[in-house]
Amino acid sequence: MFFLSLVLSTTLVASDYPESNRSSVRYVHPSYFEVKEDNAEKFANWKSKPDVKVCNHAPVTIAQVEKALSWWEDLGYKFGYIYKSSCVENAHYGNIVISLAGQDFKFDKSYGSTSMHYDTETRQAHWAQIFLPEKVRERVLEHEIGHALGWHHSAQKGHILYPSWQLGGWNSDGLKVPTLNLNRSKSSSKNPL
Repeated sequence: MFFLSLVLSTTLVASDYPESNRSSVRYVHPSYFEVKEDNAEKFANWKSKPDVKVCNHAPVTIAQVEKALSWWEDLGYKFGYIYKSSCVENAHYGNIVISLAGQDFKFDKSYGSTSMHYDTETRQAHWAQIFLPEKVRERVLEHEIGHALGWHHSAQKGHILYPSWQLGGWNSDGLKVPTLNLNRSKSSSKNPL
């Protein structure tokens, strides 16, 4: 059985970010065996809309990325610019970077992987990088974008964040961005004075 990722790697690294006195975590999403909750849990949040940088060598087109992002936008998530880049620079702050997986990628066991950099105290996301093989299966990009948005795996079969591609699906339980109820209640419709 193939899993979307069989990697667990959390490493503390020196921060290259404005909060230079804090640590940043490089998070690569956990394997199926570390999923303990039925519903996916959030481990990091973006302070502002992340831009999406698609490396020239990435195995996906801008149109494919836009389609995958629109799935998340339907759940209430917002993204900044989507653009192509040579990705030779290391300035990734505020971006979700999509690139071709390197030689150390477990091609026989994984359909994609995400590395997330965020502040350990505030849980604020700094940047994320999605690594994809040359052939990208349906739902894999949406799944990896979920990790880049700060979500863990879900133990719920049929869920977009279920770690096994074969048993995953389009279920989005628990992922919708809460909307604010801006309608006035009957009790607060009158002027209190």
